[in-house]
Amino acid sequence: MPPRPKNPKHTYWRGDVLWARFTVAGEEFRESLSTGSPKTAAKLVEAMRDKAVARLKRGQDDKSWD
Repeated sequence: MPPRPKNPKHTYWRGDVLWARFTVAGEEFRESLSTGSPKTAAKLVEAMRDKAVARLKRGQDDKSWD
């Protein structure tokens, strides 16, 4: 079995799937990224972190004016 590629920052391996794990303002986030590709996982976890930080800045009830 060939060695696994190194996991991106804020991710860890669970079986053959990468999972996201990070903390924003004391709240821990964990979620399956449903991929085994480190390149894809890096993009997904960065988007998740950006969304969590934006939610922190704007609040939970982000409403549109539509």
